[in-house]
Amino acid sequence: MFGVIDLPTYLAGVALIVLLPGPNSLYVLSVGARRGVRTGYKAAAG
Repeated sequence: MFGVIDLPTYLAGVALIVLLPGPNSLYVLSVGARRGVRTGYKAAAG
């Protein structure tokens, strides 16, 4: 059975994966940069 052997390394890896920008965040950043903050918030909301 597999388990977490080194908890700090696991937590650092999880934080790294969560903080990596994905396609959605890049879309929101590009819309916000082109059309303004309010439109960026609308793009983030869907």
